[in-house]
Amino acid sequence: MAYAAKADLERAAGGAEELIKLTDHDGDGAVDSVVLDASIEDAESKVDSYLGKRYATLETTPPAVRRVTAEIAVYQLMFDRGVMTSAMQTRHDQAMEYLRDCASGLVKPGGDPPPARATTVNPRVGTRADVTGANTRDALKGLW
Repeated sequence: MAYAAKADLERAAGGAEELIKLTDHDGDGAVDSVVLDASIEDAESKVDSYLGKRYATLETTPPAVRRVTAEIAVYQLMFDRGVMTSAMQTRHDQAMEYLRDCASGLVKPGGDPPPARATTVNPRVGTRADVTGANTRDALKGLW
């Protein structure tokens, strides 16, 4: 499952122009899709390595996972280009902390699923006649 897309990386990089600077390895002034896809794939595998400890699969990609994946991908692109900023380093550290918290169970990557419908509900309503003599005053003598 794809956790992030080009638009997510643009947002994490600070705009389309910044993403072009990070991914344009052939110098044509456009995003190099091979570089972009590789960075997303690497980031997703890192996210999976943390979330896989606790979660088998995610049915939908929660916004926090999308953001974290994009930030990890942009971090790696910046690192590879040698243009790392302290702000990006901080965002990467926070993303990794979030993944560690997910792996340990402190936070959940998405909302809680709706509870399953109970299958063992007894439709019968109890009455006073159902009470046995076990709860009478004489039966409970000596317990207090």
